[in-house]
Amino acid sequence: MRQAAPITALALALLATPLAADALLEANALRERVAEAQPEPPVLRGGLQFLHVNPPPQAKGGTWRLWVHAPDIDSPLVLHDVTDSREIARISNDAARRGAWSPDLPPRQVYISALERQRLEVKLLSWSEVTVDTQTPVGELNLTEVLPDALPLRLKRHIPGVGLLRLLKTRLADAAQGAPPEFIYCTTFLVSAHHAVTAGHCVDIGLDDRMADIRLAYVATLTEEESTQHSVSLHASSEEYDLAILTLDPPASGHAVLDLAVQDAEPRTEAIILQHFSAKPLSISDDADCVVLDALYDGPSVWDPVTQQGYSEKDAQFAHGCDTTSTSSGSPVIDRGTYQLVGMHQQGYRDGDTAHNRALRVSRIRAFLAHSGVIGLDAAGDTPFTDTGKDATP
Repeated sequence: MRQAAPITALALALLATPLAADALLEANALRERVAEAQPEPPVLRGGLQFLHVNPPPQAKGGTWRLWVHAPDIDSPLVLHDVTDSREIARISNDAARRGAWSPDLPPRQVYISALERQRLEVKLLSWSEVTVDTQTPVGELNLTEVLPDALPLRLKRHIPGVGLLRLLKTRLADAAQGAPPEFIYCTTFLVSAHHAVTAGHCVDIGLDDRMADIRLAYVATLTEEESTQHSVSLHASSEEYDLAILTLDPPASGHAVLDLAVQDAEPRTEAIILQHFSAKPLSISDDADCVVLDALYDGPSVWDPVTQQGYSEKDAQFAHGCDTTSTSSGSPVIDRGTYQLVGMHQQGYRDGDTAHNRALRVSRIRAFLAHSGVIGLDAAGDTPFTDTGKDATP
């Protein structure tokens, strides 16, 4: 088990300044190119300023984002479509004061309005550079954007408990010197108001001297104010289970915590996975392929290609057929009948000529949460946690 100290507020504040321009951000298969913005001089009218920003030509008609910093702002920043002045995005005043990326924007010029006396800077633009491949193609990729009003009430309440994890691979000391920023994105979910879990390989570089946060309730149909941002530190991790526990600052709402099933899922159990496809707003995988499979994964949870060693526990993972992508690691696998958590998605693997996905069983999640002091021992069930660190071969 590894433990890490929380990231200080001073260290987080260093990230309020944009990092190097024209740098490559990597999120596994997801890649974004970042370049310096060249906005036009603001138009001043009636005590207001209107700052026009053009999309980067490299986006080639695709969506793009901008990084904006408004240190004096005291109300949300509103982004407008220049063609008809309609509102297309909004950035909270807290986020704008720190400096924040906008949501994805349409492929045309936009403008930002603010009071004339308020400083307003757009320094960076980004655009998607390559497409994202599925982690394990199972039939046709079938991931649907989450629409809260269309979900059953018992599933809808899980939305605030699932989040997008963002980890800066670049150390803060290097980032302050203008080193190219690289990000890792994964999915995570709440197991208490103070703790979330994700796949261990998402944070195996450690969180010391690195910025990491999660955004809960990140759904396309919700405003930024309806989602919540939390800094995270590493509470504990297990190589054997490929599982990590994160501590949230500030804590989240206890009402959003996912219910952990008491028993492991049986084969053919119909499942649902809530996940951040391509590091975008929450999506759902719930088609006919999304079931617990008879196949068992008996290879290592984590494989080190340098030492040629791995760590695993027999029968700790189960195979499933739900569609996922490279940023889905750490997603909750939910029983479609009970809406309880039965596993945590990790990644894909091959069983001979067949491609499957694998997930960690809820009994192992319970055992490690109890071992790490997140839940009581009486809630751990019958599976004790034993970190053997034994070698395994794939």
